[in-house]
Amino acid sequence: MRILLGMGLACMLCGCSGRSESPTSEPASSSSMEPARSEKPLDSTTPESTAGVSPSGSSEVPARKLTETEKIEALILHIETLSDAVFIRNSAEHDCAAAAKHMRDKWNWKKKEIHTAGDFIRVAATKSSTSGEIYRIKFKDGRDVACGEYLEAKLKAME
Repeated sequence: MRILLGMGLACMLCGCSGRSESPTSEPASSSSMEPARSEKPLDSTTPESTAGVSPSGSSEVPARKLTETEKIEALILHIETLSDAVFIRNSAEHDCAAAAKHMRDKWNWKKKEIHTAGDFIRVAATKSSTSGEIYRIKFKDGRDVACGEYLEAKLKAME
């Protein structure tokens, strides 16, 4: 599992670097992976760069737990980078980048109600606040899934 550091996010859900062609793409090699968002590079002395490394330099120590914000960011990034699907909101199809923007906007709008990634899914990524209609993801292979259920499964895999 990849570690998300600050806003330099790599998708932990499908292993992409934020530019995936498909949610099942092979993970990019760490040497070629660039952060999806810009942030100052970590040096070897920062606490973030040594997370998951024991004092002896061994990396056998488990990686740190993700914050709830990092989990939410990873879920949004995953939706944003789906390229073989469309997002259905209020009976209208939207590309996944637009869906991710809508979820981020809704997260910002409903911040007082969202404290965990589970809250985010329930409040901002499951159904329309206006119509009550369930958000859906329709894949090119014909699968049609409820967005909330899809993200719950991704969250469970992340934890």
